[in-house]
Amino acid sequence: MPDCEVLGIPALEAVRRGGGLNCISWNTTTLQDDIFEESIIGQNNIQQAPDAHELLECAECYELGIGCEPNLTKASELYAEAAELGHDMAQFALALCYENGQGVEKDLAKAVEWYIKSAKQGNERAQYNLAICYEEGSGVERNMKKAVQWYKESAEQGFSPAQYNIAICYIEGNGTRKNLPKAVEWLKRAAKQGEALAQYRLAVCYRKGQGVKKDLVKAAQLYKKAAMQEDSLAQNDLGVCYEHGNGVKKDPQKAARWYKKAALQGEATAQFNYAVCCEKGVGVKPNLEKAEIWYTCAANQGYKAAQAKLKELQKKISASTIRFE
Repeated sequence: MPDCEVLGIPALEAVRRGGGLNCISWNTTTLQDDIFEESIIGQNNIQQAPDAHELLECAECYELGIGCEPNLTKASELYAEAAELGHDMAQFALALCYENGQGVEKDLAKAVEWYIKSAKQGNERAQYNLAICYEEGSGVERNMKKAVQWYKESAEQGFSPAQYNIAICYIEGNGTRKNLPKAVEWLKRAAKQGEALAQYRLAVCYRKGQGVKKDLVKAAQLYKKAAMQEDSLAQNDLGVCYEHGNGVKKDPQKAARWYKKAALQGEATAQFNYAVCCEKGVGVKPNLEKAEIWYTCAANQGYKAAQAKLKELQKKISASTIRFE
């Protein structure tokens, strides 16, 4: 599948926006020059009787530079032709073009227009992106009820990011009534598909007994699944589990290891926790210099407990230096 950066769409944005064009199925190994030419001319018939799927494939070639030089303007034109013929994936692709200003002038209202057309045909990614537009008021007036409606449409088709988002709506009572059991139900579906955010939030539900019976063992298991996918909040909370023996056997070394992983990702709470480990020798050798570094990192992010501990530690280090002098 194509790399989002190759498409000219920032990777993080592409993930947030339904995965960019990674959802379009084709095999790059079969798209040789002769296939490209065939998609251009449609066996000499495409101009006489354009086929939406052929137009879509041709647009992909221009966008990705397969068998030709990349040409985003031409790609967007072909997406538009296919979209006008009613192809839901082309409509989704054209909406992405307008949202990101890719081959066309950026126009969020037009992006919403095409997301709606694709979403109404049942395209789960378009439904998800449309929900985000309604939630953020991007290209359309903010409307959380409509956002929930489209998240649900996408979620029911099995799209895990939508399942996670609809769960959060139920947890917060945003656009719908607060309903923790329903939130847990959607989190379970998304978590089962490997959605790290859902695994983390479901772990929190099990730890606190929110919408489900409290179960520290299940919480720790879910924290670990999300942590293994580099979710920094999960890594920190898994560290807490190992430090205090919550749902797992107490293991200070593992606690320090997970705190450090999250700290290196910039998670302020983890930076504070790892600093405490370094100061007090929890799972690692005591090292006041390292503790000072990590307290400083957390303090610089406005973490008040770290700011207070940093002052205490600096006084301790200063007093120790004077004593040795």
